[in-house]
This record gives sequence, C-alpha cells and structure tokens, in this order.
Amino acid sequence: MADFSGRSCDFGFCGVAISDRHVERAGDERRPHCRSALRGVLKAHQDWVTSIAFSPDGRWFATSGDDHAVVVWDSVSLEKVLELRQHQWAVVSATFSPDGQLLASTSGGSQGRTIVWETRTWKKKHEFPLSFTRGNLIFSANSRRLWASSTQQVWDLDTGVELA
Repeated sequence: MADFSGRSCDFGFCGVAISDRHVERAGDERRPHCRSALRGVLKAHQDWVTSIAFSPDGRWFATSGDDHAVVVWDSVSLEKVLELRQHQWAVVSATFSPDGQLLASTSGGSQGRTIVWETRTWKKKHEFPLSFTRGNLIFSANSRRLWASSTQQVWDLDTGVELA
C-alpha cells in the first residue's frame, strides 16, 4: 500500500488500491491529512477488479470487473449503491462524464460493447458495438461526445450516432 501521509482527503479517504477481487481504501476521514493505514476492504466483484472511476462531484465511484459487472459505490458511506450487469463480457473500463450525468463502461471479447448509463436513473442511454477494447473511454469536456481510444470511434451522445 502506498504512503498517503501529508496529502489532503477529498472523499473521506486518500486513495484506493485494486487487488484481485477487492477495492481497498486508505486514509482517515477524521483528519485533514491522510494516513497510510488500510481503512477497509470493499467486496462486490466475483472476479478481478479492472478499473475504478470517481464522479466529478465525488458522490460516487464505480468499479468494473471481469465478472461482467460495474458496481457503483457511495464515496462517503462506502456502501454499494447498485450493480450494473448488462455486459456479456468482462468490463475493462468505466468512466464518468465531466458533468457527472453519464457513466460509460466498456466490455471486451469478440462482441465487445460500450454502454452509456444515465446517473440520474441508472438506466441505459446508449449501447455501442466495439471491435477491440484495450484502451480508454474518454468524454469530451462538454460530455456530449465519447471516444474509444482503442478503436478511434467517436459517438455523439445526444443522438447515439457514430461520428468516426
């Protein structure tokens, strides 16, 4: 575990570490500066955790895993909010839009998909096919476009149309 002493805490803990099927948090939310002590282990995935992403307002963070799931967590209570299980393959990446209104996740395999979720309702807004998924998903600054770095695909999130 890394030493987080002397760094400020934005989410009640200083950092997270992904280790096999668990997400671990470090820090002490009662102090203005974090300590490196392990504060807890969050268990939700049945297989390897592949990524973690924080919402811009710090309200949530999402983890993705080889178990085909995206798990959304409350950043303050560290309670599981919900599981999104509509991927048919391992979920390799998840990211929140800059405005916090969307969460995008992408799965690998021969029938890889990117799913865009509305964070207000956690309903699926769009689903896009991907042919290769080893890169990142990146939102535009205005949250209206989504780019898959591995395939160079770009989607308009207002219309759901692939632009490139």
